[in-house]
Amino acid sequence: MFFRGCVLVYRRILVTTDGSDGSLDAVDHARVLAEKFDAELYILYVVDVSAGPQSISDVVVESLREIGFKVTKEIQEELEDEGIQADAFVEYGSPGETILDFADERGVDLIIMSSHGRTGIDRFLLGSVTEKVIRNSKMPVLTVKYQD
Repeated sequence: MFFRGCVLVYRRILVTTDGSDGSLDAVDHARVLAEKFDAELYILYVVDVSAGPQSISDVVVESLREIGFKVTKEIQEELEDEGIQADAFVEYGSPGETILDFADERGVDLIIMSSHGRTGIDRFLLGSVTEKVIRNSKMPVLTVKYQD
C-alpha cells in the first residue's frame, strides 16, 4: 500500500437537492463534512427545463422555482441554526450540466448528491443525473444511496 501524502481538505462543498428524502440524506452527509472541515456549503436545486416538451410552460417552471426556493431556504436555515455557513441557490437547465457548471464556477472541492438506486429499465429510460455528474466531474463526488 502506498501513501502519497495528500491531505484532504474541503473548503467548498456542493450538495444537490430535489426535496426528496434521498436528497435530505445527502444533506446530512454534507452537514457532517462541512462542520468537520469548516467548509462553505452550497445547496443547489436545479429546475430541469431540458425535459419534456420543447418548451415547458411558464406556470410549471415558476412552480418548480418556488419549490426549489422553499426547499433550499429550509435547508439553509436549519444548517445556519447549527452554525454551518450555507448558501442556497436555484438554477435552471439540464441538471447534470448545471450541477457541473455550478461546481466549476465556484471552485467546489466536493459534490455530494443522492442516488435513487434505480436499476434496469427505469434507469435506462429515466437516466441518472448522479451518474452523469460522476462520469463528467473534475472533482470528487460523494453519492449517498437512498434507503427506503
